[in-house]
Amino acid sequence: MYEHSVRVPFIVSDPFRRQRACGSARRHARKTDLSQKKLGDTLDPQKPRPGMCLRLQSCRKYLPFMNKILVLFDSKTGNVAAMADLVAEGARTIPDTEVRLRSVDEASAEDVEWCDGLAVGSPTNMGVLSWKMKRFWDETMAPHWMKVDGKIGCAFSSAGGWGGGMEIACQSILTILMNFGFLVFGVTDYAAGAMTAHYGAVAAKAPREESAQAACRLLGKRLAEWTACFCHGRKDQNPLVKPDPRIAPG
Repeated sequence: MYEHSVRVPFIVSDPFRRQRACGSARRHARKTDLSQKKLGDTLDPQKPRPGMCLRLQSCRKYLPFMNKILVLFDSKTGNVAAMADLVAEGARTIPDTEVRLRSVDEASAEDVEWCDGLAVGSPTNMGVLSWKMKRFWDETMAPHWMKVDGKIGCAFSSAGGWGGGMEIACQSILTILMNFGFLVFGVTDYAAGAMTAHYGAVAAKAPREESAQAACRLLGKRLAEWTACFCHGRKDQNPLVKPDPRIAPG
């Protein structure tokens, strides 16, 4: 029965019918695919896992529920690149999440169209984002205006020191994303100690402090949680209902 449900031609060509045909497998995945949720690993989503039912194994390559995160960054000194690695690390802690890590020099519009959620990182340049990152949105993404609406976005930035304008730079990134129709967010949790990510994750030079590293990971994790929740209907990933500890102010 399950073999027939995934081999009919429309399953491959029509994503809406594909989603309906594999709906029961999606629900079953949330109940039985415990190995990744328990261990927090990032196994290949196309490969069968222990305890996965035969129907799910057969349908998995057609399932549209894979969480897709793009971490896009510009980095001149390597500081923002280090932050990007940490953001990607945080996103990968959410089960069934695929992460693309792209520098602005190698990224394409296809990467942005592919993703459900986007984290944009840039050095702070006189209080705003870098000229390279601005050019990417002005030139590379301009022909794709009105094609990326509704995706979820967030920002991160590094400056030469505290008070160097990193949060203002994050706001300039978020402003661009809003112009392209992204739904942007901040993080209410404290990452560690007195470190927040209300406007995005920030660091002075490289993210050497544990608090800055925690903020980057938290930003990536929260991005993947929101996309899983709002783009794929995985309400169990809503941070408001998860048992994960959250640090409040004070």
